[in-house]
Amino acid sequence: MHPFLFQTDLKKQIDGRRFSESDRPMKSNVLRRRAAALAVTFALVTGVIACKDKATPADLQGAILTAVSGQVTLIKGDTKTTVTADKLYSKEAMLLSGMILETGKDGKVDMQFQTGTQLRVGPSSRIKLENAQVLTGENFSQTLIRIDSGSLYTKVNRLEKGSSFSLITPTATASVRGTDFLTKVEEGESSVLVQDGAVAVTDDEFKKEEVVEGGNKAEVDNASVDVKPLDEEDKKELQEYGSNIQGITEQGRQQINSILQTFEENKAEIMKAIEGQKEANKELIEGQKENNRKLIEGQLESNRQLMEQQKERDREAKEAIESQGKEDVKKNVEEGRQGIEEQKSQKPTNTQSETQSELDRIKQQKPGN
Repeated sequence: MHPFLFQTDLKKQIDGRRFSESDRPMKSNVLRRRAAALAVTFALVTGVIACKDKATPADLQGAILTAVSGQVTLIKGDTKTTVTADKLYSKEAMLLSGMILETGKDGKVDMQFQTGTQLRVGPSSRIKLENAQVLTGENFSQTLIRIDSGSLYTKVNRLEKGSSFSLITPTATASVRGTDFLTKVEEGESSVLVQDGAVAVTDDEFKKEEVVEGGNKAEVDNASVDVKPLDEEDKKELQEYGSNIQGITEQGRQQINSILQTFEENKAEIMKAIEGQKEANKELIEGQKENNRKLIEGQLESNRQLMEQQKERDREAKEAIESQGKEDVKKNVEEGRQGIEEQKSQKPTNTQSETQSELDRIKQQKPGN
C-alpha cells in the first residue's frame, strides 16, 4: 500500500478541527479570504488503535518545553503563563492537549514528545495542541497540532504501526511516514520545505496531491499545490531551524517522571477526598431526609389536631344554634298560647239583648228619616 493513501480518514479527522472565528488570531484580509486548512500528517497507515485507556502514569500526554528564548506564552483557557528558562521541565512548561503556545517577535522554543518527536517553534507563531495520546510502552502515539501562524520545524522518526502525527495550517494537507521538514504560514499561504524523507501535499479539499521529496518544497495557495526545488535561502533556513534542537536531558526526564508521579499521587488523594465527600454528602442528605420526614410528620399531626379542634368548635357552634332555635320556638309557642288564652278570657263588647234592640230600632225607622 502506498504510505500516503489514507486521505479519506484523515480528512474526516481534520474537518473537525477547522479554524473557527472565535479562536483564529487576527489576520490580514488576504488571510481571511483564503483561510481553509493545512495538515501535515506523519503516519504508518494501518488503522487507528485506541490508546486512551492504556496510557500509564509514565506517559506524558503532551510535549515538554526543553529550551526557550524571548517571549514564550502558554495559554490554557483564560490563563496565560509566561515561560522562562527557570521554568523548564516543570508543570508550567508543558504543552498539553487543548493548550496554545505563542511566541513573540523574538521568541523561540524547542519541545519534545516522549516518542522522540522534536519541534522548534519560530518567532511570531501561534500553535495549538489539539490532541495528544501517547503509549510509550507500545511505541504508539497520535498527535494533532494546529498552526495558526508562524513557523514550525518538525523532526519525526519513523512512526510505528497505527501511529500518526498531524499538523493543521491554512491551505493544504501533507502526509509523511517520518521526515525532517519546516512548515510555514505567512499571509494566508502555507509552504512545506522538506529536508529529508518525503511529504505528500494535498490541497484543503483533498482533491490534488503532490509528493514532495527531500530537497524540494511545496507552496499551497488558493487550492493549488506548486512543487519546486529548494533554493539556497530555503536550505539555509532549514539548516538554521533544524540544528541543535534541544532534546530532553536525563535530568529533565527524571523531573518529568517526578511530576507525573506527583500528579498520580495527587490524583489518588483527590479521588479519595472526592469519595469521602460523596459519603459525607450522602450521610448529610440522608440526615436531611430524616429531618424533613419528621418535620412533615409533625406538621401533619399539627394539622390533624387543628382539624379536630375546628371540628369540635363547629359541633359546639351547631349545637348552640340548634339549642337557641329550640328555645326560640318554645318561646314563640308559649307566647302564642298565652295570647289565645287572653282572647278567650275577654268578654264580648255587646250583649245579645243590646244587639236585638238595635235591630228593632232600625226596622221602625221610616224611609226618608
